[in-house]
Amino acid sequence: MTAQTGTLKERDFVIDLFRFLGLSLIILAHVFPPNWLFQIRTFDVSLMVFVSGMAFCVSSGSKANIIQYFYSRFKRMVLPAWAFVTLLYLVIFPLTGGLFADINNHDQMMSSYKLQGFGYFWVIRVFLFISLFSIVYKFVMDKLSPIMLFVFYLLVETGLAIAFFHFGLFEKESLSGKVMWQAGFPVISYGVLFCLGYLFKSGRKDVYWYGAFSLLLMAAIEGWSLSQGQGPVWPQDFKYPPTLFYISWGIFACAVLCLLANALNLQSVRDSALKRLVCFISSNTIWIYFWHIPLVEFFRRVDVTDSVWVKYLIAYTLPVLVVCVQRQVVKAITRSRFTTVNGWVKTVFTG
Repeated sequence: MTAQTGTLKERDFVIDLFRFLGLSLIILAHVFPPNWLFQIRTFDVSLMVFVSGMAFCVSSGSKANIIQYFYSRFKRMVLPAWAFVTLLYLVIFPLTGGLFADINNHDQMMSSYKLQGFGYFWVIRVFLFISLFSIVYKFVMDKLSPIMLFVFYLLVETGLAIAFFHFGLFEKESLSGKVMWQAGFPVISYGVLFCLGYLFKSGRKDVYWYGAFSLLLMAAIEGWSLSQGQGPVWPQDFKYPPTLFYISWGIFACAVLCLLANALNLQSVRDSALKRLVCFISSNTIWIYFWHIPLVEFFRRVDVTDSVWVKYLIAYTLPVLVVCVQRQVVKAITRSRFTTVNGWVKTVFTG
């Protein structure tokens, strides 16, 4: 969930389109669509990580050392998150007359600064972990064939899931459990999606057979669950922490999207107002994501409408408009001669 810079001609439209789709599905989840749609769209974070791998492949990040790249991601993800949390608790919440009293407290504020909070900031932590391990992922990809990479992933993922859920070796509230829950599983599970995105953008087609195998794996798990009388298995049930069934759905969805992107030659879509809108939203995903938070939290507390789509339209459109204004404000206040300060303001508030 990062910003890209550059003119429309310089941009990679497939990356922009996938990032736009990922953000759109994340916002959709937060207005609570029907369960069937909620479950289908649950590959949203997986897609965003896949896009991170694609972007890493075409950026200078793949040539930077791990400290440089992590520092760059920290500035573009964590500092904006802290800025937004500050605005949320010092400006937005105090103006709402107690509407957000359940989350407007010191503990929630401190937790939000630690990228936990009340349910929205964990995704920033995931991307921070992914960026921290990006050079490691590239090293692994250079050393292992895609088949060995997948076998390694399956063995480790299955082993961790058995240890965590079946044998209870890591109690969720223990220190080791928290490390595994909040770092171990995301680094491994989302890491394979980062690697697939990187490989796909470098010209490899491994994502397709990964997707085919993932579909077979999901079918086997689903069949076993139904045969045991346990009912259908849903991807969302295995998202926290991200384990095999959830990640398999993400891999399959990414494979389908890549297939469609190539079949429709989306990289060569001509310039249009719609394309420019997609690129604008893709360039500003992090702040659009932040600004949708108070809106969807408002909808949780105030029965504005029963229509999911009206709430979705509001929760998506208003943040985009706010970001348009925000970029103009930042542009106006960074015309001073203090170039260092101007650079930091632009980095934090526009990416």
